[in-house]
Formats: sequence, C-alpha cells, structure tokens
Amino acid sequence: MHLRSFLLATALLITAAPAAAQSPETGDAASCPDVGWLTGQWRGEVEGAGRILLFRFVQSEDDCVTGDVGVPNHDIDQLPLSDVEVFDNQIVHVRSDALGFEFKGEYELERITGDFIQNGAIFDLVLEPAEDDPL
Repeated sequence: MHLRSFLLATALLITAAPAAAQSPETGDAASCPDVGWLTGQWRGEVEGAGRILLFRFVQSEDDCVTGDVGVPNHDIDQLPLSDVEVFDNQIVHVRSDALGFEFKGEYELERITGDFIQNGAIFDLVLEPAEDDPL
C-alpha cells in the first residue's frame, strides 16, 4: 500500500512541475521565444552596491539567447553568462556562476527591472538600453 501511495504522489509531482523555460536545448528556432527586445547591450547600477553592470545579449541558434557581463569598476569585460532564460517573452532570468549572481527581471517600458541576488543579498537593478556603451 505504501508503494502505491508513493507512486501516486510521484506521478502528481511530475505532472504538477512548472513548465520549462522557453530556452530549449535543441536550439530549434521555431521553439525559441521572441528575444528581439532583449538582444543588444543593457546597462544598470546595482542599488546600494555602487556596481555598474553591462550586459550583452545575442540571439543564438544553440540556446535561443546567450550573453556576457562586464563590470567596468572591477575591470571585468565580457565574462560569459552561465545561463539566460526568457519566459513569457518579457521575463528574463540571468545567472553567472563565475561571479556568483542571479538577476531576475521583467521587461516593461524599454527597461528591465528586477532583483540582483548575490551571496544571499538582494538588490534592486534597473537595466536600460546602452547602445555602443564602452566598458
């Protein structure tokens, strides 16, 4: 009887799992979300930390969208991001294992507003387009 309950609970968990991000591993262009709004350079300052970040996002055949990050006031330029995911064509989740941070933001009115999370601390971060902005 316990095995039956376990199997039922496992089946419910599997079917109730959240949908995967719209950044498929296959790289099938038809299954990638529209990331045109995200491609390019974005600049923002981590509130309270005084750190300026410069993100570059490009459309990729393999991962839908990839990118890198620069931190000008720490002499870091074009460090590849570990993961970039786009949800609902307006939510972005970015992760850098090398720098130990995550950014979860929402695109609205030509800006991406969200939370910058590093070492358990959460800071506000607003990214704005940064055309040809040098580090």
